[in-house]
Amino acid sequence: MAKGPAAFERRCIPAELRCSSVEYVQYAPSSRLVSLAPRRSRCYAGFHHGLISENGIDWTRRNQGQPVLGTGGKGKFDDQVALHPAVVRDDSGKLHLWYMGSGPQQGFRLGYATSHDGVHWRRENDGNPVVEPETLGDVTEEYVYNCMALLDGETFHMWYSAGTGIRSGEVVARGNCIRHAVSTDGVHWVKDREPALFNGPRGSIDEYAAFAPYVVRRDDGLWMYYSIGHIADGPEGEDLRRFRTSLAKQVVGKE
Repeated sequence: MAKGPAAFERRCIPAELRCSSVEYVQYAPSSRLVSLAPRRSRCYAGFHHGLISENGIDWTRRNQGQPVLGTGGKGKFDDQVALHPAVVRDDSGKLHLWYMGSGPQQGFRLGYATSHDGVHWRRENDGNPVVEPETLGDVTEEYVYNCMALLDGETFHMWYSAGTGIRSGEVVARGNCIRHAVSTDGVHWVKDREPALFNGPRGSIDEYAAFAPYVVRRDDGLWMYYSIGHIADGPEGEDLRRFRTSLAKQVVGKE
């Protein structure tokens, strides 16, 4: 088995964070850990870890190529897996990171950590999950995963994915969804009663899955890029899952 940074960085899932003119990327490789890197950076003052590049092509490792957040302690919800970070920087410079973890409970939950330098992270809420699956209305969340966060004033906004009946290789109506939640402390979240988006009907480009949102602000509102899945015909009639990226918009009317 390959060892060292090359093996550690394999199969990354990025989450971007822009601080002034510097854009950082945190990513979760298949080794179950979270690492940090600046990307497309033009200014580097005061940031000395992850990867750094003047041109986006030639890279220098920081933090000795090591992860900045590992799995949780034995028995914690994330003692097996910690991945897919979402990072927000507040006005004081403090970094807030939410991530999905798996442990004794098997299904994913969302954890929360904070940092002042992007390298040294402290798990909040005593290392326990801050977002867990629940039943809201007629929708029961089996597990929660793949979140994205934005800060608006003093309120955190999160969009997260939830499994609501999805089964591997099957098209299940309302099998998973993306839901919005808000918080003022990063720990206690109030979820919207209705999901923002379900997977689509049979025959649609997202018939199998709609998950992993990434939300950006635009002049006309919010744009959400998200992963979609559908079932394709494989050899000998085998169903194959295929994944792409789609876009949903929440447009604010102009006066």
